[in-house]
Amino acid sequence: MAEYARRLAADQRCSWCVTPVRNRAHHKPLYYLVFLTRHRDGFTEFAEALSLGLGQWRRAVYDIENADTLFADEAAFLASEQALEDGWVNEIEGNLRRLLGEGKPFVISKRYGEVYGAAAGQARQTHLRKAWSRLYPDATRTSPRGKSKLLQALIEPA
Repeated sequence: MAEYARRLAADQRCSWCVTPVRNRAHHKPLYYLVFLTRHRDGFTEFAEALSLGLGQWRRAVYDIENADTLFADEAAFLASEQALEDGWVNEIEGNLRRLLGEGKPFVISKRYGEVYGAAAGQARQTHLRKAWSRLYPDATRTSPRGKSKLLQALIEPA
């Protein structure tokens, strides 16, 4: 699939991303969603939408699997969602700390893959804001507060 997407993107002179679509997390993909873009912001917008969609998908799967049962554990589901989000925030925080350790300011969107790392396509800007807030003011002199376009913001080392 990746090779197909790579060739398609090369033919269209654009960048690409492939996301498997499944009925359940442990199932084989039913199909692959291929995203192509010629604009850098395309990836960030796609990642935000993908993150929101995956959250709704996890909720729908939980609701379907627990529809006619007396043993649905809403608290366990919410705890697993919180654990996912905490992991994404920790991933982003570690990546930001490493990048800030280089001693040079940078714009988040220009180093999107390095900032989000393994959380790309899962985490959203809300998770970026939490991670960034943890680093202010010790690792960065730039606060994320009041910034509506966080991905376009310049982050500077402390």
